[in-house]
Amino acid sequence: MHSVKNTFIKAIEFEKLKNPHAFRTTKDKLSGIINTICTKVGEENRIPFSAFEEIFKNQENSLQIMGLLNFWRNPGL
Repeated sequence: MHSVKNTFIKAIEFEKLKNPHAFRTTKDKLSGIINTICTKVGEENRIPFSAFEEIFKNQENSLQIMGLLNFWRNPGL
């Protein structure tokens, strides 16, 4: 599970480098972005979506990922 989380985190960081403004959005749109990244990473690496669900079940993982997204600093969320 650790390698799936690391792969997912690297994908988020890459997407933020490509388009940093995309992550400054509403909670609903951010959820869609995360879903898209999960789908893309899952397909490219043959990871079942349930693995991502397991990652988000853990509060520490969720907080770490939300920190990467600057979730807590986004106005309007």
